[in-house]
Amino acid sequence: MQEEIIIPAAKILSVKKLPDKKLRKYTFFNTQTGIKGSFYSDKKVNHIPEIAGELELSVNENQSEKFFQSYAQNIQKFEIPELIKFEEPLEKEVVETKPKKTITKLAPWQIKKLREKDFSWQEIREFCNVSEWTIRRWKKEEEIKERKQVGRPPKIKGYDLSFLHACRTVYKSKPHKWVAQVFSEKIEQSVSRSTISRLYKKYGITNKAINYHYLEQQFLLGKIKPFVDKVKLLPQSQLIAEDECAFYLNEAPRRAWGWKGERVISWRPGNIVERYTLMLCIRNIEKQGVISCKLVRHGTKEDTKDKKKDKKKIKKGTGAVEFHDFMLDVKSKLPINEDYQLLIDNAKIHKAIEVLKKANRLPIRELFSQININPLYLVAYCPQLNPVELVFNFLRKFVEDREPRTFERLKYVIEQGIKELQKEDMRKWFRHCLDYDFKNIKNEQ
Repeated sequence: MQEEIIIPAAKILSVKKLPDKKLRKYTFFNTQTGIKGSFYSDKKVNHIPEIAGELELSVNENQSEKFFQSYAQNIQKFEIPELIKFEEPLEKEVVETKPKKTITKLAPWQIKKLREKDFSWQEIREFCNVSEWTIRRWKKEEEIKERKQVGRPPKIKGYDLSFLHACRTVYKSKPHKWVAQVFSEKIEQSVSRSTISRLYKKYGITNKAINYHYLEQQFLLGKIKPFVDKVKLLPQSQLIAEDECAFYLNEAPRRAWGWKGERVISWRPGNIVERYTLMLCIRNIEKQGVISCKLVRHGTKEDTKDKKKDKKKIKKGTGAVEFHDFMLDVKSKLPINEDYQLLIDNAKIHKAIEVLKKANRLPIRELFSQININPLYLVAYCPQLNPVELVFNFLRKFVEDREPRTFERLKYVIEQGIKELQKEDMRKWFRHCLDYDFKNIKNEQ
């Protein structure tokens, strides 16, 4: 059984890629004990040098190897007192023992002191038991180590880099110009926007699309792990998932190539005439993982003009009756005499009762019981747990690249996308959702 250890203040010194290219070996320094150590990680550990952080590791049964769990450089104050440094003293005598010969190595400052006291090179050579050229080489090697790097010294260094960490977490949406202005006020020296850009590039901080999470998710993190552990214990081949996604007839690519300094312009309809909902159910198997899909048409803009006259004409989304019929179709395409576990969100149509009774249909829960499907309702505000969301990302990109403008064309494009999905391994999307690292979301708060 693995044991977890937490190091409150550790600095990551270096990283080395191992020959198998799957693991990285990191060397760290415990600023509280002054002891160096190392750990292994199968992914890149993002960190800012010279800043200590809380390092969490797991140790195997033999206590011989440590593995990475998390590393948080949570710095709230920018002015931090200097930590205790455990450095090797300059006065160090290294004795190498050779057959019938003992060598005494002197530090450069010791050689300088002997020379100032009028010791000759021959006397120093006889004391060290080496040649004069060896003594000069020792001195030269130390001078090369102490030689300053070529180029202009950095404006931002040391514990001023703690503010860089704050910009990556608290002020991550601020532009470089704003960060440069605050840096200038902090270090009382002019810092340009290009300096901030080079600093970001040096430490691997890039501009990315923001991945938003529901604010309510913060209060439900305690329910996520028990839910995931429960799902992982179930037979994975009998695990299915269902969800709905809207498509419009003005879908278009969101990115394109163009000349630097010029805008990339494309054309698409501005008047969204119709909206469609794709109902999709997938299974956790290697191939042919799409069980069933159905494209449902909803209200048009012309309908919304008469909304005040007759509200019943407008459908905001997929109805409970349509979902009821879709689940019957899903069951007809699954192998009989088997029970299935369905990952599904908490939408109203997934728990409907009264609407279905008026339509002479069974309530959803009774329907699930009749067709041997056990619904596993996801933790609220956690779409990361539903693998169908990842499938929709694939389909939406597939549809946007082909720009369908009619219902027939949209239906054909989705059918082609489903054929491509049947070649994909659905297990990777299920595994991605069940292994989603919600712990990192907690650390970013």
